[in-house]
Amino acid sequence: MSEQEAINQVKNDVIVDGKKVSSNTITIDGSKAYNDIFRSNSDDDSVAMKFERIYFVKNGKTYLITFSAANKDFYKEKQNFDTVLNSFKVQ
Repeated sequence: MSEQEAINQVKNDVIVDGKKVSSNTITIDGSKAYNDIFRSNSDDDSVAMKFERIYFVKNGKTYLITFSAANKDFYKEKQNFDTVLNSFKVQ
């Protein structure tokens, strides 16, 4: 599978019961990565969740990193998510 085919496969996966709220590109360990944020469709904020998916291909392998938190706490946790991402190195 080519790098673009791998990216398209992950990109086109649908989060069940979710809606994409943003999409952009970032750099992870020197590689272009794709970052999508989804929100669950629940109207009840006590159970609504946000999910962040980061995916990229490096050295012929596809990486998918997913973070999640309650919708109301998602941006409070963003610093922790970023700490993990900034420390991620492919060996």
